[in-house]
Amino acid sequence: MSLGGLQAAQVATACRSAIRNGTSLNLEQMQTLLDQWQQTRHPRTCPHGRPIYLSLEESDLARFFRRHWVVGKSHGI
Repeated sequence: MSLGGLQAAQVATACRSAIRNGTSLNLEQMQTLLDQWQQTRHPRTCPHGRPIYLSLEESDLARFFRRHWVVGKSHGI
């Protein structure tokens, strides 16, 4: 098997073994998943190169909801 073929097989295996949308996880499983994700070489994309998370600034959320707030101030948090 060539290096490209091996990499393609690894990508396919990773996708098939991924946690599927709608799968229930408890808090411990979620934390473990996040901890493992942070240790990956390419945490921003799936093995195919597709983005797997979206980063939003507080100002982006405020603009989306057409609100002006300071996080933590409005509800005494």
